Amino acid sequence: MDLDDVTIEVAADSVHADIDAAGFDRVVLVGHSLAGVSLPVIAGRLADRVAHVVFVSCLVVPDGQSVVTMTRRDQRDQADRRLRTGEGETTVLSPDHHQALLGNDLDEEQWSYVRDHVGPDSMRFFTDPVTWGEHLADQPKTYVRLLQDRAVPLDEQDEMIRRLGPGVTVHDIDAGHEVMITQPRSLAALLNPIRADGGQPR
Repeated sequence: MDLDDVTIEVAADSVHADIDAAGFDRVVLVGHSLAGVSLPVIAGRLADRVAHVVFVSCLVVPDGQSVVTMTRRDQRDQADRRLRTGEGETTVLSPDHHQALLGNDLDEEQWSYVRDHVGPDSMRFFTDPVTWGEHLADQPKTYVRLLQDRAVPLDEQDEMIRRLGPGVTVHDIDAGHEVMITQPRSLAALLNPIRADGGQPR
């Protein structure tokens, strides 16, 4: 499949199919970073099968908007240059920019692993609107703030939390963007109790 054909809806369908193939009747959805645009759509596909939705330093896009349209007008030119929008363009960052945003707390071995495994994102994840289903308003939700994150700075994470509305549970980890690599046990320590409690927040 061409990268331009990978939409939020296609990603949601893929995750839905994987969950069905695995035979899971009930799930805790966990997304990181840009996965915040697909989490609401995936949750909408699964409806009552979702016990809890966890946003790990995620972008939270208001219903009907996109990452680009939710960006403040005075920052859109900068965002456009950073994303390299336009026909035939990609979202590949330069190595130095990539390391500055995502690798500020990675050691050399960890950064080498990230560098060797990261790839381009479809521009459709930035330009397509995000759809939130009505049932998500009452869905248990957790946001994990990463205190050293440069890709989604702390003030932006706080804005994302406000967009989730009242009742969201917030946890902090003193880590940069790639927390699953630098502090997997800290992240697991937050996620495992949610799974064990059947999706109920702690």
